[in-house]
Amino acid sequence: MVCYYLRTKTVSSQNDIILMDKSAFNKYEILHKNPLCPALTKEEWKIYKELTTPEVFVLPDERPRLSWKDMALITFTSKNHMPESLENCASIQQHPQLKTLPLTVFFSSDVTDNQTVIFEVACPQANIIIFPFQTFSLNVQTMMDHYRFKAIYQVLALKKHKIILSFDSSVLINKNANFTGFIESNIKSNPTDVTLLTSANHNMFTTVHPKMYPCFPNIKSETMINVPQFQSGLILWIGTEMGWKAMRRFVECSLQPSCIAPPGATKLCNYNHIYKRPKLFSGCHRYDQSAINLILYETSNQKPQLYGKKSPLFRVSRKRV
Repeated sequence: MVCYYLRTKTVSSQNDIILMDKSAFNKYEILHKNPLCPALTKEEWKIYKELTTPEVFVLPDERPRLSWKDMALITFTSKNHMPESLENCASIQQHPQLKTLPLTVFFSSDVTDNQTVIFEVACPQANIIIFPFQTFSLNVQTMMDHYRFKAIYQVLALKKHKIILSFDSSVLINKNANFTGFIESNIKSNPTDVTLLTSANHNMFTTVHPKMYPCFPNIKSETMINVPQFQSGLILWIGTEMGWKAMRRFVECSLQPSCIAPPGATKLCNYNHIYKRPKLFSGCHRYDQSAINLILYETSNQKPQLYGKKSPLFRVSRKRV
């Protein structure tokens, strides 16, 4: 999948943005003649263009000076994940560094009024935003089932911040976690500027639907047998040119009809197959997790050790209604 981006001039300020004009869209369409991975429609392209135009952009000379103080915290919750979100917020508010940072919580449309009131009282740090499902042609259930919403709420946040730490509601901050040096070490070790901070403990091949690969023609499916997969529930995004390159691909894949959710993909299967049969597709597709791992595998020049980490600062606690 290839996108063309035209610059009005060399980036020299945070207000400079990457523009995609009509000729770029025409070139994009020509390159997307693969019927197994169709291009975005013009309407989808307009949405994509709006989503991926940053309001804040990290310039090359700013990058080495970034720290945890430049970070914003981003998450999403729904009706059945609200118990996790309350626990997640409590762990943030108890942390001496993170409690000072902006926290944005996107709410699904099924969150009740009562849940909203409880959350507002328990988590005054949070800026609550109702996720704009109405903007997209797919219905809410499809957006949720295929995890298309995850790239979208993350790009909505990255548009406004230099750095975002995006996490699922089940992620908790360890009490003794020290974020001093956290950004600096990730920038130094990872030129892609997107870091997946939790291992999935299995390879890529077993949880990527075979029909997803046509959208990533530079990747041979059999090579994924020896490539580890990292979870998409805890991601550090740096809003540099490289970070935005990956984000654009992530958003595009989420909006495309068959990229993030190829025909026949399902998350319902025998999970034991994931770990016991690493050389066979398990039948379980990981949707956004498969997408961001494939994207970063490409942008890192096939070096998962650059973008995949296992951070000791976090833990996972699942608690749902």
